[in-house]
Amino acid sequence: MLAADFIAGSAFVKLDADVVFEAEILRRLLGSEKIGASTATLLIAELQAMMEDVDNLPEYYEGAYERLIAKDVAFHAVDITGLKWTEIDTRHDFDAAEKIFGGSTEPGQKTRPKF
Repeated sequence: MLAADFIAGSAFVKLDADVVFEAEILRRLLGSEKIGASTATLLIAELQAMMEDVDNLPEYYEGAYERLIAKDVAFHAVDITGLKWTEIDTRHDFDAAEKIFGGSTEPGQKTRPKF
């Protein structure tokens, strides 16, 4: 919410730091999520409302999207069928990403994932 005053009322691109994907996805999407100006205002307000309720603090930000969808705010998807991507939150996720993208971080190995 530190950026709320800066981005409120403006379109912005939100990138998750824990997601890896093929470059083609970025070309198609221009980031993980492009938020239009009118939706940005609604999203910031929804996130702020969620944060005011202590019960919502453990919720993921996607909960704000769910709440907006329930209020008939439209969201659009980009087709990335057949392209590689994965989210990395844990070491297990990282190991899975290595398998998806082809690479190794085993001792003595020089091949790294091509993220």
